[in-house]
Amino acid sequence: MILSKTDLLKSKLRTEQIEAFGGEVVIRELPVARLNGLLKQFVNDRGEVDLRIDEVMLPMFMAGMAEPEFDAEDTEALAGVSGAEVQRVALAIMRLNGLTSDAMDDARGES
Repeated sequence: MILSKTDLLKSKLRTEQIEAFGGEVVIRELPVARLNGLLKQFVNDRGEVDLRIDEVMLPMFMAGMAEPEFDAEDTEALAGVSGAEVQRVALAIMRLNGLTSDAMDDARGES
């Protein structure tokens, strides 16, 4: 069935439950505006992505977490949690949002 514009605009962002930090968390797709804002932060003038945990992974983690949710007030406290877990969750959020190299290859028809 082909969606109408109205149906498409009412569509919900996907969520996914994953294991992390010794329990489970819920990650989410990001709306276009939020995703674009994050991407502008991550790409330098040469078009290269900076994958440092504090510059990319932590903001992606905070933006993509649905349960529990985090905001700017949590940044300092999150600096003390497992970097490996933050990175793992951030990569899952990136995958859900089509930002992994595999997802980009698929979009370009190069898979």
